[in-house]
Amino acid sequence: TGNSTWQNVAPTSFSPVLSNSFPFWSGVSAVKGTGTAFVCGSSAQIYKTTDYGATWIQKVSGISGSATFFDIFFKNVNDGLVVGASGIAYFTTDGGNNWALQATTTSSSLYSVHCAGTVWYVAGQNNSMHKFTTSPITWTNISSNLPSGTWPLIEGLQFLDDQTGTFSGYNTGGSEHVFRTTDGGATWNSFPSQPPLGSSLNFYSSIFFFTPSIGWVANA
Repeated sequence: TGNSTWQNVAPTSFSPVLSNSFPFWSGVSAVKGTGTAFVCGSSAQIYKTTDYGATWIQKVSGISGSATFFDIFFKNVNDGLVVGASGIAYFTTDGGNNWALQATTTSSSLYSVHCAGTVWYVAGQNNSMHKFTTSPITWTNISSNLPSGTWPLIEGLQFLDDQTGTFSGYNTGGSEHVFRTTDGGATWNSFPSQPPLGSSLNFYSSIFFFTPSIGWVANA
């Protein structure tokens, strides 16, 4: 059932210590059963814990500049991808000890990343979605495969394997906003029943499916 209480992580738990004025964290990825997790956020910051969040160590070797990172995902304790503003992305194969800048071929901000096999999927603003593979390193723009509509933001993205995935986003060109692919992003189909929207809720920014038929969407 997990921990029934939440604990605040003090700035002094981070090394180097974070300022109380640090703007924000925007992405987190935990590797199940290992005690290992990563967070990313503003000022190109990435920190790693290996003791279930008691202490955090900065992991930014190979990262330059101060761009905001919006999302991070590790499929195991070694392989991870972090994405952010203006199409920036870095990949690591050694648990964040070293990061390699990626040529994503987009200047659109990237807000979500996920991998459930050998293919990484990345999505963001301005109708953008990309596939990333590592053997060899290849970035493929699959934005033209997105369903009809106008997608200024895609923030919810999750795959169950290399072929089956779901995204949720802000669709200003239609009423459908949650879609599923079963062919690796070549085509996308809307769900027959869409989660409700309202005057103060125009899209869902988080999504998670346990199975192809059981899942949830949420927003702040």
